[in-house]
Amino acid sequence: MARDAAGRHPSVNSTMRARAGYAASLLILVALLAMLGWSAQTRAFDPDEFQHVQMAWLIAIGQLPHRDFFEHHTPLYHMAIAPFLSDPRLTTSGDSAIGALVGLRWIGIGLCAVILTLTEVIGRHIGDRLAARCGTVILACMAIFALKGLEIRPDHLAACLLLGATIALLRAGAARNPLWLLALSGALAMLGILTTQKLVFAVPGLAVTFMAVCWRRDGGFGKLLPNALAVVAGATLAAVPMLVWFASHGALGLFVTDNFLLGASWPREMRPLVLTLSAMLRDETLLVLLFGLGIIALFARGWRAAMWPLAVIAPMISMVVLMPLFPVVQPQYLFLWLPYAAILGGIGAAFAIDRIGSTPALRTATASLVIGAVALHGGLTIKTQSTAYENEAFDKLSYVVEQTPPDAKVMRAWSAGTAFRQPAFFYFSLHPEIRGVVPERDWLALEAGLRSGSIAPELVEMDDAMRAMPPGVVQALEDGWAPTGTGNLWRRKPR
Repeated sequence: MARDAAGRHPSVNSTMRARAGYAASLLILVALLAMLGWSAQTRAFDPDEFQHVQMAWLIAIGQLPHRDFFEHHTPLYHMAIAPFLSDPRLTTSGDSAIGALVGLRWIGIGLCAVILTLTEVIGRHIGDRLAARCGTVILACMAIFALKGLEIRPDHLAACLLLGATIALLRAGAARNPLWLLALSGALAMLGILTTQKLVFAVPGLAVTFMAVCWRRDGGFGKLLPNALAVVAGATLAAVPMLVWFASHGALGLFVTDNFLLGASWPREMRPLVLTLSAMLRDETLLVLLFGLGIIALFARGWRAAMWPLAVIAPMISMVVLMPLFPVVQPQYLFLWLPYAAILGGIGAAFAIDRIGSTPALRTATASLVIGAVALHGGLTIKTQSTAYENEAFDKLSYVVEQTPPDAKVMRAWSAGTAFRQPAFFYFSLHPEIRGVVPERDWLALEAGLRSGSIAPELVEMDDAMRAMPPGVVQALEDGWAPTGTGNLWRRKPR
């Protein structure tokens, strides 16, 4: 049967195949979002979530990252959620504090729904309706997407912005006046970087997409300069407000150093990257196979037909290739490129359905079987990796906000449960990478302050991360603070 210019079967065939899987896939997506909604109140919290919440709350009460407290995350996401943390009851009511955290998880679920929608839009552009829907289901059923998508993290917003930048580039390829779409793409990409600097590694891939758009639109690169200037102009306009804000508060240098330069000096460890990728290969076997089949399907169309879809997923390729530059790779680092991988998997699934289903009835059965297998595989993986809700984090949070005055200061280390109190130490979170960049003079000053009383946190989170600090600091804490009986919280002894 003849194919169109993009190497696809005629629309009649595509529509027939798409209808076969549409109802089942829509049901799966709704079920997944419902499951995430239920999990928002039942799944254990990651310490990262409390770091992001604490950073957003400090912004909400008027503090400036990098100047008033240490951070290494670009703050757009935290600024966006800060208004939800401005209620003074968060500092006095355990129920209000817990409700705020659950509410932020619901915002993340909403952003996940947007990510799924944008993934389908891109999938339809480079594939067909069934391929797009299969890709969306594949993404929804990836354990990393479902589990990390539930958590309070900037990655959801960054993924939306990255996908939006890709769609703007694709639309520019067919628009009468592409300059505003190119500017929009640059602006969205820059906003993504201001949400998480990890998105910097997608820029080379976006550049490939941009070049493909220019070549495909104009039959060459004759208009490359004005097109590039439009992208740069959009990115610049998006960055100016935040840069001016930090500059006006005398913290622009700190913003650049802490977010983009400091990571180069962090100790690097390749083992987490190997473990993360090997775990994905092990847990997402079916999805990885469909991803590989999608690559085969693209090249089966011929290199000219395959070049355009590959340009679309170039951001995924650049993020994967540059991933070893991260000091320590965590599973959530995969979140940004999962939609592109899922789009390829959707093309692979549609390719398999095409090859197996020689009649409409067989195509219907094959589509249902493939989508059902993806859903079952993903559901079992998500269930296996889910951790049940534990009372300790909420018990700790309630103790912090109800048993200490609102102006009390605390020392948080690296476990879930402490928030909505100002930090007693400039480095308010103390996971291993942060401990590695704290200057020796700051450790000495902390020890001296704890012993003299000039640094006097009401509560200390005495977990393994706190005990890994310099021995003198740990000894000072053990001398001046005692267990409360609530989780790992220690309270200052009367003087």
